[in-house]
Amino acid sequence: SMLKSYVIAPIILSKLDDKKFYVEDSCIGCKLCERDCPVQNIEVVNGSPIWKNNCIHCMACIQHCPKKAIQY
Repeated sequence: SMLKSYVIAPIILSKLDDKKFYVEDSCIGCKLCERDCPVQNIEVVNGSPIWKNNCIHCMACIQHCPKKAIQY
C-alpha cells in the first residue's frame, strides 16, 4: 500500500550507493549524464563524471550516454 511505500522506499534507497558506477575510456566528457541526472548526483570533473553518493538508481546516466561509456 501507499504507507508501505513511504516507510520502505527510503530504507531501500538509503542502502543503494553509486560506488559501482564507473566510466570507460570511451567517455567524451559531453556532460549529458550530469545534465540528465534527476537528482543532480553527477558532476563532470576534468572531462569525466563523478557520482556524489545521492543516486536513486534511475540509470538515466547509462541510458543517455552516447558512447555507452558508463557502466554498473
